[in-house]
Amino acid sequence: MKYNRNQRREQEQTSGSENNAWTSYSDLFMAVAVVFLIMFVFSILASSASTFKIKQEKKEAEKYWMDKIPDHKTKKITEAKKKTKDNIKNMQRKRQLLEVSLAQISQIAKTLQENQGATEKLYETQLKQEEQLDEANKVIQKKKTDITSFKENIEQLEEQLKTIDSEKNNLNKELKEANTNKAKL
Repeated sequence: MKYNRNQRREQEQTSGSENNAWTSYSDLFMAVAVVFLIMFVFSILASSASTFKIKQEKKEAEKYWMDKIPDHKTKKITEAKKKTKDNIKNMQRKRQLLEVSLAQISQIAKTLQENQGATEKLYETQLKQEEQLDEANKVIQKKKTDITSFKENIEQLEEQLKTIDSEKNNLNKELKEANTNKAKL
C-alpha cells in the first residue's frame, strides 16, 4: 500500500483541517474561560466593595450605638434632651399652677355653697322686712291722714273755742253791766 503523494496531501489537508477545528475549539473555550474569569474577578471586586461598604456602615452604627456619636449629632441630641427636660419642667409647673387654681376654685365653690343658704335666708328676711315696711308705711300714711283730719278738727274746734270765748267775754261784759246796772238800781 503505497501512498501516493496526493493521497498524503489529502490526508495532511484533512488532518490539518481537523487540527484547525480543534485549535478553533480550544481558542473558543479559552475565550469563554477568560470571559468567565473576568466576570468572576468583577463579581469578587463588587462583592468585596459591598462587603467593605457594609463593614463601614456597621462600624459607624457600632460607633453610634456605643456612644461614639459624632459631635454634631451629640450636640443635637443634647439640645433635644435639654429642650425635652425644659418642656417637662414647664408642663409640671403649669400642672401645679392648674392644681392650685383648681383647689382655689373648689374652695370658692364650697364657700359659695355655704353662703348660698345664708344669702337665701337674708333675701327672705329682706322680703319680709320690705312687706313690714310697706305695711308700716300704709299705717303711717293712715295716721298722717288721721292727723291731718284731727288738725282740721282742732282748727275748727279752736275757731269754735274763739267764738265761744268771744261770746263768753261778751256775756261777761253784759253780766258785769247788768250787775252794775243792778247795783245802780
